Amino acid sequence: SRVSWDEGPGSKGSPIETWAARDLLFNSRAELGLIQVHQGLLQEAEAVLSANLVEATKHNLFAPVNRTLHALIACFDARKDYKRCLSVAERGLAWCDKHKKPEEGECMVPHLLKYRELTKDGQ
Repeated sequence: SRVSWDEGPGSKGSPIETWAARDLLFNSRAELGLIQVHQGLLQEAEAVLSANLVEATKHNLFAPVNRTLHALIACFDARKDYKRCLSVAERGLAWCDKHKKPEEGECMVPHLLKYRELTKDGQ
C-alpha cells in the first residue's frame, strides 16, 4: 500500500502556513510510525517511516527527519537488523551536522556506539 502525499495539510497555503503544516504533518507521521513499531506492526511502520523520510528530506524539514530517523532505528532494532540501525544512526548524525544541530547530533552517538558494537562481528 502506497502512501499518498499529494493532498492534505501543506498542499496549499502561504509559505509559512505550508511550512508549518508540513512540519506538523511529517512529525505526526513519524509518531504514527513509532506507534506502529510499539504495536509490533514493523512492516507497516517501515513503509510509513521510509516514505516520510523521503518527503521530509525533500522539504528539508529538520525536526521531522530527525524524529523519523529515531523511529526507523526503533523499527530496525525491533527486527534485530542492527546494520540498518547503524546506517540510520550515521545518516542521523550527518543530518544534524548538515543543519548545525550538535545537541541533536549527540543523541545519535549512543546509537552509533551500540550498533557499531553489535555489528562488529559482521552480524
